[in-house]
Amino acid sequence: MKLKLEHLEPYLYYGLTFKGKRKGYFSFDKEIMTFCSLDLDGRWQEFKPILRPLSEITKEINQNGKTINIDLISFKLLGGRFLSEVLKEGKLIDELPHGLVSVLYEYHFDVFGLIENGLAIDINTLNN
Repeated sequence: MKLKLEHLEPYLYYGLTFKGKRKGYFSFDKEIMTFCSLDLDGRWQEFKPILRPLSEITKEINQNGKTINIDLISFKLLGGRFLSEVLKEGKLIDELPHGLVSVLYEYHFDVFGLIENGLAIDINTLNN
């Protein structure tokens, strides 16, 4: 699996942060994106997005001064079911309501399995 623009684009609306191999961290958002051309086969492979593993959907998340629990939000959007249960049953992300998937992107949850494929950095490993 290779990192592709389609993996990054949904997160860019929410100020995705990357870690470069040589130059530390930087954020990238939609406005910057429209003026840049990505060469994902070349230089962009040197950067990895910083994401949260999906296993954290049951935890309280603090980001940009907001606290959220995705599993509790999902309960209403999924008609009385928790997202953690739905994902255990094998339901795919693209089968979920758009509003819920948008929240996953906003809080930088790894919906494409990039962390396990070595294409993204688990946010929990940054301070270790």
